[in-house]
Amino acid sequence: MQFPEIAHHKCFVYPVHLTKENTFPGSTLIDEPDVLWCGIRKIGDRPDLQTFELRQNYAGRIPGADDLALEAEICIGSEQHPEWKSLRIGIPLSMVSGIADFTVKYTGPYFSLYAGDTLLDEEFPFGDPPGTPSRPCEPEKRKPSVPRQKKMFLHTKQLNGLNEWVGDISLGYFNKEFHLFYLTGRRHHGSRFGGGAHQWAHLITKDFRNWRDDGCIIPFIDQWQTYGTGTPFLLDGKITLAYGLHTSRTFGVGKPPRGATLAQSDDGIHFSPTFFSYDDLPENPSVYNMPDGSLIMYSGYGGGNLKMLRAEKWPDFKVINDHVAPSGDNSPMHNKLDCPAMFEWHGKYFMLLGFTAMFRGSDLEFSDREDLAVQGMDVYDGLSVPMAAAVEDRRILAGWLHVKGWGGVFGIRELVWFDDGIPGIKWLNEAMPCFSEIQTQDHESEFHGEAYFEFHQKAGEDLLIRFDGSSQLELRINASLKRAEIALAEQKIVPTLFERREQRGGHADIQAVDHIRNLDQPYSVRVMIRDEQKWDGCIADVEIAGCRTIIHHFEKCHLNRCRVIKGNSVFKQGKVEK
Repeated sequence: MQFPEIAHHKCFVYPVHLTKENTFPGSTLIDEPDVLWCGIRKIGDRPDLQTFELRQNYAGRIPGADDLALEAEICIGSEQHPEWKSLRIGIPLSMVSGIADFTVKYTGPYFSLYAGDTLLDEEFPFGDPPGTPSRPCEPEKRKPSVPRQKKMFLHTKQLNGLNEWVGDISLGYFNKEFHLFYLTGRRHHGSRFGGGAHQWAHLITKDFRNWRDDGCIIPFIDQWQTYGTGTPFLLDGKITLAYGLHTSRTFGVGKPPRGATLAQSDDGIHFSPTFFSYDDLPENPSVYNMPDGSLIMYSGYGGGNLKMLRAEKWPDFKVINDHVAPSGDNSPMHNKLDCPAMFEWHGKYFMLLGFTAMFRGSDLEFSDREDLAVQGMDVYDGLSVPMAAAVEDRRILAGWLHVKGWGGVFGIRELVWFDDGIPGIKWLNEAMPCFSEIQTQDHESEFHGEAYFEFHQKAGEDLLIRFDGSSQLELRINASLKRAEIALAEQKIVPTLFERREQRGGHADIQAVDHIRNLDQPYSVRVMIRDEQKWDGCIADVEIAGCRTIIHHFEKCHLNRCRVIKGNSVFKQGKVEK
């Protein structure tokens, strides 16, 4: 169906000017009953705003014992959700030091706080102010972000906004260019009263080192929109992104527009949404081009089992197999059906599914499927709902690292082929940051928050590394058991993905892996510790023997010393360049 006409909204824009006289706790800058309040508040002064502060990630701000926040709250009302009455946005003043002029703007889909042209925070309303704004403005459509070409490492990239996080990722390779689409979200799925309000953004590269950052490519045009996972494919020669419409989060289950929709691009830069919903197609479609010109789709929408659909042309899909893979209690891994990601490699077909499942088969229907995750031979390493794509002879994988809630930071990897058809996984070297000042250390060393480490071990030799700081972190490798763990020192038992399967498909917070290859010969271990105030903790990222990785976020863990407890005591240490 065609998208409904854009609703009329009581749009407004208000300037806010800070001075020494009005910048104090409890200061009111704007107060329009039933429309808008804006003022200054001391962070932590109101117990009823604790959840708001947590979702805003105020704890990740620049440290300041008496930090103040500039906040604005819009009053809203709607027939569909009379219980939704207001939304609040804000920014700690320590993060905008020296800025005096701000703008609070409401355009219908967006309630935003700006400093000049810089977006500081935003929410996604549903409803309109009951009152009449004294500073109304004309409705405006937000334009897609301006593409920016830049060198950057994407290995564990984060978004700039204090409460902004990376969500589900989708990959494609067209015309010798690698496309990485990702959903952005604020407040760990807490925006728009828990509806998420996720939007698509886009990165593209030819060499995995120089990226063009297109930012948000499909802005909202009305309040009911929030997007779900999908995949890129070619349709009529155009790069096309198929993705889900999560309308039910606002309108209720079964209400249109629903199902799937499309956005297309002639140049790989500008994506034009169709403003049309395919209500009969599943939400969150994973669509792939076939050599004969047909299309196949995998979908877990509706629960039960993973289904396969086929179409000679878009959108004439028919179910041809309603049991490609199981889920829930019908699966040993209790996997969910989120974000099915299929890739082919050397005549084998692989399906990554949800947070825990990895199937292998000899055909697209996985008629002889084998559950690699049950055998501990999967490629899950801590990244959530990973997807993989063919880049000529290589296979590139990406997902998001769970940091304190839904969404986190990018993670990108490369898969490693073995002749037994069970892939390994390693760091994608082109996407790594540069490491400088690499020096040989003997037994122990100090560092400031983040560093790169390289350990070289004899065949069959165990390794125990201890990182000290506000917490104590250990990397443990047992060569005879082919097992590795990265954990807090007090965590003596750390399960693998298979060992924690009874958690029934939860986030891939993995800290242990087994079945590691190549430990029976001289092997190397690379470790990167990254510290970030926004995360209030560190990311520990490990590559073992060039074929197995682990990545995990340790909250409130800030490290400054490395010690070799067991293994070759001579190691290399370098500085992580920004």
